[in-house]
Amino acid sequence: MTRRHTLFSVGGACLLSSCFMPEEPISPFDRGDVQSSQVELGTDYRYQVFFDLSSNIIVGQNLKTDWDLAFDSDDEDYHVVLNSSKFMRAARTGTTEFASVTDTTGAQWRWDDPAGDLKKTAVGEWADFSGTTPVYSNEVYLIDRGTNHLGQHQGFRKLQLLPMQGNQYQVRVANLDGSSEEVITVTKDPTVHFTYVSLATNSIVQIEPPKEEWDLLFTQHLHVFVVDGDTIPYLVTGVLSNRSAAVAADSVDAFADITTTSIPSHDYSSAINAIGYDWKYFDFGTLKYTVKPEKNYVIRDPHGFYFKLHFTDFYNAQGEKGAPAFEFQLL
Repeated sequence: MTRRHTLFSVGGACLLSSCFMPEEPISPFDRGDVQSSQVELGTDYRYQVFFDLSSNIIVGQNLKTDWDLAFDSDDEDYHVVLNSSKFMRAARTGTTEFASVTDTTGAQWRWDDPAGDLKKTAVGEWADFSGTTPVYSNEVYLIDRGTNHLGQHQGFRKLQLLPMQGNQYQVRVANLDGSSEEVITVTKDPTVHFTYVSLATNSIVQIEPPKEEWDLLFTQHLHVFVVDGDTIPYLVTGVLSNRSAAVAADSVDAFADITTTSIPSHDYSSAINAIGYDWKYFDFGTLKYTVKPEKNYVIRDPHGFYFKLHFTDFYNAQGEKGAPAFEFQLL
């Protein structure tokens, strides 16, 4: 979607007022009607679905078990993130001796930040890239591959991030007993935020569409609840936003009342879970999920356009859960 403005120049002979054309009224930009859509994650939430608001289409879909690790494609960043939809964890071992790591005894597990803060990943800063020459820790990590959509554990791996080769990560992986050891080369791809790797096949997998072609990712994701001072990580089902987008929540205005004039009055967040999961709740009376009609969101997409959005259902026409339905409109 593009907006173009053309500037016409006039010669010196037309600087007289008689040379100007009569002013024509400018029609307001047609923002179109409210649109509706629905995505299917499956009743067991097995799918991840990438959605583009501008075109009102699904631009990508994969099983959540298709990948384990994602590697930062930004020229100057080198973060590694886990697949939180599988409840994955990582632990430092404190050793650089790859062969010496054979079990998970004493592991202090960490999760990625649910809001997507890349300074708070479970893997963390595995090298110092601040100087002219990177300094690598070569530390071995334990990787808990989490669970699949049936709740079955996917096993453990050990991992060591070797020195970069140009714009390529070198990822040494193996089973804890040392079998299936391999070095995976992961090349940065500037068209996407991350390049994805499956530890089931030790290979690159195509997951994320081009970063300017999607806005929302419907998926299970990690949320950390705090109960009586204790942190409880938990899998929830909701929406994550593109890292090039921003989201503001609005539970004051009615959906119909949010207009272009509302845009500057909101506080926008770059947290990827700014929409998250709590636009719905589980009703223990009906034993069904119910959406919260007062929950509205204003989304600035990667191109700078604004949309308003709210959810209308969590069930499809067959009464099956895991099918978020929503309405949205360009502002």
